[in-house]
Amino acid sequence: MADPSSLDALPARNEASTRGDDGDPLDVLVLADEAMPPGTVAPCRLVGVIEAEQQDEGEAVERNDRLLAVAEPSHRYGECRELRDVAAAALEEIEHFFVVYNAHKGGRFTPIARRGSAAASRLVERGRRRYASGR
Repeated sequence: MADPSSLDALPARNEASTRGDDGDPLDVLVLADEAMPPGTVAPCRLVGVIEAEQQDEGEAVERNDRLLAVAEPSHRYGECRELRDVAAAALEEIEHFFVVYNAHKGGRFTPIARRGSAAASRLVERGRRRYASGR
């Protein structure tokens, strides 16, 4: 199974300056013209978030949202400003990837909503506050 884009923590240049509900740095999936190695620092713009619940084997259910960003510049995704600009089939493929990936590890990933850039920005700000407070 191949991941068609790059998944890493946000922001990559500042090791763990955000924290999600699960206590880990926020995850961001970068839509780009080419695959990028983990840890790559690239200018991006947030376009949205896939809100999801995740349950690892033997663990409680937690929120584990996936931010979506577009690498700048991009020929393929250059016109994407909001999540609604990303093809529905591509979003379904991304969600399916996480469902299958987690199932392979014995866990569960359940997408619950798709939201635009404003919701994604609020999530990042909440993650920055959570990190700063040490929670």
